Amino acid sequence: MRLIAFSDAHGDIGLVRLVREKSVQADVVVCCGDFTPRVGTSQSIVKEMGKIRNRLLIVLGNAETPEEIGNLAREYGWTDIHGGVVDVEGVVFAGCGGSGITPFNTAFEMQEEEIERLLARFKDLKDFILVSHSPPEGGCRYRHNQPHRVEGRQEICREDSAHSMHLWPRPRMRGSRRDCRRY
Repeated sequence: MRLIAFSDAHGDIGLVRLVREKSVQADVVVCCGDFTPRVGTSQSIVKEMGKIRNRLLIVLGNAETPEEIGNLAREYGWTDIHGGVVDVEGVVFAGCGGSGITPFNTAFEMQEEEIERLLARFKDLKDFILVSHSPPEGGCRYRHNQPHRVEGRQEICREDSAHSMHLWPRPRMRGSRRDCRRY
């Protein structure tokens, strides 16, 4: 299976267009949240994402609400996997959107205990991809084409990680669109 994943577009319609263009080579497109601008919903971003013809799996970021993502998923035929599991052609995806508590009081933040309860739903899964908005502990993202360590969430790491893969794409966090092309 070929997939393309993106995160944190924050209203960058050029990035979403690039993902849409590259998605013709993929079987599945995965959005790990925060596609909307930092404040409000951008209809142009939503319409551009609606043009993606592949199966689109989505988890919300901390800039979206569960209600907003649920409504958009129903309207555009996306699969909202926050807190759930979906099997796509024999590949299992589990979703954990939003973030832990931040000092920014964003739209969707969860207490550590809530994150742990949500992730506990996946404890019996084998060979799956965890799609999340928050990074795992020891995660890495690229900033200006250089790896940059982030303080991630320990709850997102699993002791039996041999049976799971974590999908947390941050190719463009305060970087350039060129970073996205590399992936």
